[in-house]
Amino acid sequence: MTAESLGVHAVWWKGPSWLQQNSRFWPAKEGDSARRNNEVDDEKRKRTTQLLTGTTYATPVLQAEMFSSYTRLIRVTVWVLRFVRNCRQRSEGVLMYLTVFEIQESRNTWIRHAQCNDYEHEIGAISRGQSLPADSAVVQFQPFLDEQGLLSVKGRLQFLKVSQEDNAPDPSYERSRDIQTYS
Repeated sequence: MTAESLGVHAVWWKGPSWLQQNSRFWPAKEGDSARRNNEVDDEKRKRTTQLLTGTTYATPVLQAEMFSSYTRLIRVTVWVLRFVRNCRQRSEGVLMYLTVFEIQESRNTWIRHAQCNDYEHEIGAISRGQSLPADSAVVQFQPFLDEQGLLSVKGRLQFLKVSQEDNAPDPSYERSRDIQTYS
């Protein structure tokens, strides 16, 4: 029964017709059951099955377009993530300067956000342990999720038959030595 039909349905507002009469005119418990059954049948609810599905699209707290520089975006993101972490913890939160770990966490958050926008199906397939479809733009790079949950790819260097040192040599520390000389 719809809400509109309830507005004009007399039984809903006033009850069955015999209820408006004096109680001595009310039907006996066992007699006049046909009339009562008709009124009850009118009020019986019909079974319906409904299926509702919902998709929630979370509005991001921060939008990259709101910031004038990448550095400012990262620093504000650190402050927001710290605020959330402090709210979740019962003890006193961190109130001092930003740490390198927090800045890296903030960068990873934005990289993960961008990757989820561009490679949503690929990340889903990899996280479920499924193979990527042949028409995927990154299938040839053998993508995988690293420890931070970021989409990473294997490069061509890994297919070379050379030692690990030649494959990924140590970075040059010349600049570091110069900096150490001045400190």
